Amino acid sequence: MQIDSSHEVFTQVCDALIEAARDRRLLTYPEASHIMGYSGKGPEMGRRVGAMGDAINEIEQRAGRPMLSALIVKTKSRVPGEGFYRGAFALGRTTPFGVDGSDRAFWERERDAVYAEWGA
Repeated sequence: MQIDSSHEVFTQVCDALIEAARDRRLLTYPEASHIMGYSGKGPEMGRRVGAMGDAINEIEQRAGRPMLSALIVKTKSRVPGEGFYRGAFALGRTTPFGVDGSDRAFWERERDAVYAEWGA
């Protein structure tokens, strides 16, 4: 799914994530989906929000900043979906993850880096 970074929805999601970072909070997939104007649920919602997160992360990487989409998490578990980790690997930010918990540690470092980057 191609996301246009000049589109108003892209800016709205970025702004919501930056506001969340300043408040040191997270944004759920349904909250991000709502900002995007998508009312669906399930895997399709995850794909759409994930594509938006990937597009945002590409811009952030070029700007030398951490992965802003680290703040988008699942409602119940409060951690990102698998696409976040695949995106991090695709951007060269990490190596493939195993079952040793390194994915959680990576996410926590990235989340904290986002908080530090955008904190007031």
